[in-house]
Amino acid sequence: MIFFKLKKNFSIHQIAYICILLIFAAVTLIMKKHFNKIEGLYSEAETIINQQTYLLNLLDENVNIGQTIDGLKLKESTIVYDTLNNQYSLKTIMKTGTKLIIKNNQNSCSKCLEDELALLKDTTLGISGENIILITTHSNGRQLLAYKSANGIKCNVYYCKNLEIPFEKEERIFTFVCDTSLVVKQFFIPIPNYPTISKRYYTNLKNNFHF
Repeated sequence: MIFFKLKKNFSIHQIAYICILLIFAAVTLIMKKHFNKIEGLYSEAETIINQQTYLLNLLDENVNIGQTIDGLKLKESTIVYDTLNNQYSLKTIMKTGTKLIIKNNQNSCSKCLEDELALLKDTTLGISGENIILITTHSNGRQLLAYKSANGIKCNVYYCKNLEIPFEKEERIFTFVCDTSLVVKQFFIPIPNYPTISKRYYTNLKNNFHF
């Protein structure tokens, strides 16, 4: 019925033209849909590339800074303080063997420290609590004790404004291995939101040091 009405009111050329327009409109809609999908995939791919580039830059930074600081000997005259404000030389707190030192600025990312300590609770890493030393930049034992309690920290904690390691000015968490020689080994900067990299670092320490 519709065909006959169209045939009566339009010429064959007009009907053909309308059909072409309809087909063109349909093709345009399909192409737009696919374009939006491709655009979404491109945007997703671009995000992934940016994330990987960011990670590679941080890993490169880790390697470069680590190579600069590894082998640095800390000063024997450097003093650290516990929650009761008792003072100790660095050599004294290392006397029971190899230690994993975590240096954290009180103004730096608190979640970063939480993440590292949570990872180290994994007993398969082979680094027991008594061999982990956290050194912060607090001003006194009262502040340090409050910080330790608030964050549920179980390892040995001391405060010291400056270990005279060049990277400290960045006010970011970092870790390294040390013993009575006071030589910095395996310097590492944890990367936020990438716990697998930290875990690989701690596993490597387990395989190369006796804690």
